[in-house]
Amino acid sequence: MIRSTRVRAQSLLPFALAMALSITPFTAQAADTVTIFDGDGGLVQQPCNAAGEQIRIDSSSFTTMSVCFGLTRPTGWIATHITGSYGVVNNLKVPAHIAFKLPDGAVYWQETVDPGKVATIDVARTGSTVVEIQVTPVSTNTGPATGTLTASTDAAPNYVSFRSANQVTSGTVMRVTWNGIGATTLDKNSAFTDRLDGTFKVVKGLDGSACVSLESASYPGAYLTAVSNTTLALSNTPAAARATFCPVATSPTSAQQLRLAADQTKALALSGSAVTLASTSSPTAAWFVDSGLARP
Repeated sequence: MIRSTRVRAQSLLPFALAMALSITPFTAQAADTVTIFDGDGGLVQQPCNAAGEQIRIDSSSFTTMSVCFGLTRPTGWIATHITGSYGVVNNLKVPAHIAFKLPDGAVYWQETVDPGKVATIDVARTGSTVVEIQVTPVSTNTGPATGTLTASTDAAPNYVSFRSANQVTSGTVMRVTWNGIGATTLDKNSAFTDRLDGTFKVVKGLDGSACVSLESASYPGAYLTAVSNTTLALSNTPAAARATFCPVATSPTSAQQLRLAADQTKALALSGSAVTLASTSSPTAAWFVDSGLARP
């Protein structure tokens, strides 16, 4: 499959835009309410200029042309969708990490905005959609599973990440790589695009069973698929039973195996830096299902 190129957004601003994104305070005013899909409560929406330390997102989608967020504790994060975005002003005393994407499409960037600085997130003069604002380090799960394998609905998409439950490989997360389906150490503080590669959307089993299929968060429409007896890859046109996995509870507590619907003697397992199909007796065939490390 062809993978979309990802590049880091430029932080150099044209003079006129830099002036528009000036860090000079302005009168506090109520902004449109922003929908927050997820977060840890450390970063909350506030009226702009209601506090001295805020992150401001300038966006044509708001009647006030901007929306602001402040910290309730030293760090925090939110997942959101702020359309029509074109600039960021960071009036915090710490860096802010802004993840954003094309207005239409699945190409993502992450921009780090230093304290007291401004940055453009206007993609080809068409604006962008901010999907995450993060002030690190944020807490990340290292214990029992925090997610479920409930199939997504239109109203409630379910994004999850799979963390190895094997004590030797603890902290290793299944992810999409250039070489197929691999596994690397990832957590909530990793780069957004890496976290997105380690996130999957749970959908109803493509084979029509009560099991589930896993759609890549980075590549919508591409599903985790067994392309051979041992090899996994993403496919846009998979054989349904080879892109469907049946969860089975296993040890340690809250861990699960993901058994291939086409052959339930095999399950997803960690093999070095790759994820393969292996016997259900494999010690690396147990996974903690966590809430997704990123949300598109």
